Amino acid sequence: MTYPNSSKKITRLQPKPVTRRMQRVQPKENSWPSLEEFHSKQWKIYQDLQKKIDHALEMLKQDMNSGASNEVILEHKNRLLLLLGECNYMTREYMKLQFENQKAS
Repeated sequence: MTYPNSSKKITRLQPKPVTRRMQRVQPKENSWPSLEEFHSKQWKIYQDLQKKIDHALEMLKQDMNSGASNEVILEHKNRLLLLLGECNYMTREYMKLQFENQKAS
């Protein structure tokens, strides 16, 4: 069978192959880390963030002392403020989690 006014054949639609994106992911039984693992990972992330903040602050100090252009100083200042904001958010989330844990026990 062909389309009207065409030489292309009409074929049946083949089902799409199941892709990884389409597959349903089965949760693991113990997919959540223990509280100790969570705290240790969070502390490691906080330490890495502190190193980034120290580096950004040092770069800003060097720019100020060397008389760099205003654009460079503004860029480094914004980077430092972004990192401090991330640190503030992380601290608030940690404090909220601690409060919920105290409330539950």
